[in-house]
Amino acid sequence: DLPDSMTEIPDGMFYDCKYLQNVDFPPNLTSIGTTAFYNCELLPTPELPETLTTLGDYAFAFCPSIEEVKLPESVTTLGTGAYYGCVNIKEFTIPKEMEHMGYMPFMGCSSFTAYHVEEGNESYREEDGVLYDKDMQILYAYPAGKESESFTIPEGVTMVQEGAFFASYQLKSVEFPSTLKSIGPAAFEYCESLTQITLPMGLQSIAENAFADCINLSQVSLPDSLTKIGQYAFYACPKLLSVTLPAHMDKNTLGDYAFGYTDGTELDEQDRPIPVKIEGFKLHGGKGLSPMAIAVIVGAAAVLAVVIFLLVRVIRKNQLSR
Repeated sequence: DLPDSMTEIPDGMFYDCKYLQNVDFPPNLTSIGTTAFYNCELLPTPELPETLTTLGDYAFAFCPSIEEVKLPESVTTLGTGAYYGCVNIKEFTIPKEMEHMGYMPFMGCSSFTAYHVEEGNESYREEDGVLYDKDMQILYAYPAGKESESFTIPEGVTMVQEGAFFASYQLKSVEFPSTLKSIGPAAFEYCESLTQITLPMGLQSIAENAFADCINLSQVSLPDSLTKIGQYAFYACPKLLSVTLPAHMDKNTLGDYAFGYTDGTELDEQDRPIPVKIEGFKLHGGKGLSPMAIAVIVGAAAVLAVVIFLLVRVIRKNQLSR
């Protein structure tokens, strides 16, 4: 039992307590810290007090015995990856008072099929189980466990948020609205059934890792309106062998390893896969670009970006395979 006087559970307090099966939460608890119950494999759905306002990043990540999320109406903030890898959670209702939800709170929740929003919430809106902002201009999250093979993003949406469709394995096709301006980091990463995409005129930016690891993606149509493609945007897409860039794009607007590269069989000194060129890949269009140009890494900052990317990549692969 935790003392009644406790109001905050510190970061990592019960980290990796694999045999923890019961917690009596203090009646005046207001916050649960980052990774507080990370990898507590036997912990069932917790009964949280009505005083709770904040759930930290990865607070209940990899707790497979949690089968539903019961948040009191007092909760205003849900951290990034709060229930990451809780594979038995099927749906989630956003409380009336919730104002902020971090990126990918249910990433790796393969059974997750629907978001719901409590009536009166002024920040979020749900349509067919998909989560948007109140004005439906930002698509926040698509449930990875939905069985639909196709999805049409509604007109009016201008941004697909970071990780919105992460590991939505069932999706074979997505139709994009004419209003779309930006696609966030890892937005469609590990969408392994996607085969082709046509991005709309008006789209301005594709962030890093946006379509990485879409292993069956073979055709991409890029609009002339694009001004930036982030590093590793289409990394590890082995069937994507030809890409035509807008004529105005150059090395300053195209991120490192954006196209035509995947993990090699050789490892670096830290046992991370070294990127190798995809055999047969051809890059067309652009200004002063060649297939080799996208592999050029200039300066210490770019090298650091590669190291960070590879670290994140290894972590994600390990977590998705758990």
